[in-house]
Amino acid sequence: MSAITERRPAAPRMRLPRCACCNKPYGSRWLTEETAKSPDAPPVYQGNGYVVKEYSYFSGWRPGQTTPGRPPGHYVVQWTIWDGESIRTPYRPFCTLRCACAFADAAHEAGFRVKGGAP
Repeated sequence: MSAITERRPAAPRMRLPRCACCNKPYGSRWLTEETAKSPDAPPVYQGNGYVVKEYSYFSGWRPGQTTPGRPPGHYVVQWTIWDGESIRTPYRPFCTLRCACAFADAAHEAGFRVKGGAP
């Protein structure tokens, strides 16, 4: 197999936290973007992360084609990388803002209040 078609290990299944209101799993992977260029052959990812998505193309003129005043082209590969651990949870411990408000409303209806009030 060539370096570009070589199979990489699959990303591990992540355990997502569960919402305190509806008990559904929530969160998404925290992803980063990396780009590499090479004049000879498409670059291969060398990092420790899991490649979630890979996009490659050739920019410019093909090797062997010469045009006065223009540099030769290069291969460009863009990777979307996940480190295998970090997840994005903006409303932790709730899945959405709607669940956070529903939980607060239910607690208020049940009679839970802050003792002493605001100063």
